[in-house]
Amino acid sequence: MLVELAREPLIDGWDNLNVRGGNTPTDFPQFVKEIEDFFRDQFSPSLQSIVELAALGIKYQADAWLTPLVDLLVDAFDASRGLNWLKSAGVFQQRDRLKWWQPSFEVYIAIRTIAVYAVARKRLTYLGEILPRCVTPIAIDDRSSNKVPVLFWPFLGLQFGSGEFDQGRSSYYWKARIDPSWGKLFGTFTKFLDASSQLEFLLELNSYFGNNSFGNPELEKFLSESLPDIAFRYLPDLCSQDLQTTVPMAELFYDVFSSTQAFPRHLAVDARLFDRVLVNMQPSARLQIYAGFLFHLKKWQSEYMRQVLQRWPYFYNWQGRLEKIVLEYR
Repeated sequence: MLVELAREPLIDGWDNLNVRGGNTPTDFPQFVKEIEDFFRDQFSPSLQSIVELAALGIKYQADAWLTPLVDLLVDAFDASRGLNWLKSAGVFQQRDRLKWWQPSFEVYIAIRTIAVYAVARKRLTYLGEILPRCVTPIAIDDRSSNKVPVLFWPFLGLQFGSGEFDQGRSSYYWKARIDPSWGKLFGTFTKFLDASSQLEFLLELNSYFGNNSFGNPELEKFLSESLPDIAFRYLPDLCSQDLQTTVPMAELFYDVFSSTQAFPRHLAVDARLFDRVLVNMQPSARLQIYAGFLFHLKKWQSEYMRQVLQRWPYFYNWQGRLEKIVLEYR
């Protein structure tokens, strides 16, 4: 019942406002005000409630709780496509307008908040409800494109021009939405950022396999034949802190790669990517693949900070058994 109550403001409500097209609004200031009122009084409270319900399900391990909530959020993300009058000149001229991308961006932050909370609470099995979800990215011209995992960056050409992401995307999400809406779930910004970094490590590992970064012929064939419409390109949000924050997730995957067990389904966008490579492979060979990932992640972070952010790289290097396999890989 709660899901159905939230569906109206998150999905169907946009159609009732004539935002998608049709007759030209006769009074753009009034039109913009109606949209802003709807967004503030109905859309945002419903979104906040859905995230809080999802967090309750994760906290108390209600296994059947999360699926319909994530279904609703993914549907809400898709429904935020094609809000054409928000892109019109008449709306752009209004100072307090709702930006055309804002509904989808708010839903995206909501989905990520649930995923980060699952990491923070060490309830990683619930990531299996979110990681495999793929969506068509949102673009101002609604162009068609390959789908992307929803936890990646499902936007095309969306630019933030005032330094919002200078301290990392997760820091911006926290300041812009998560702290005022769901900050109590995490307690402190540091706890949120640490869990976000671990999630970023996981997403980048999926991207590493999804792009066949190590040139496995069987995986390349599988990608071209079975997943030709999914793009796994991803820019990880791992430059606001050193990689020490990712170590809990990195250690977890060391245990996975150093064994003969199948890759955990709940930690994969598509477990078949990992199966094509890891099944029947000896632990020593599996660890070499993982070591390559660790090596290239550290190298990428250093190069990105120097060349793009024009900052000095962090001096942190992998430690313990992670360092050992990276040194062997090098």
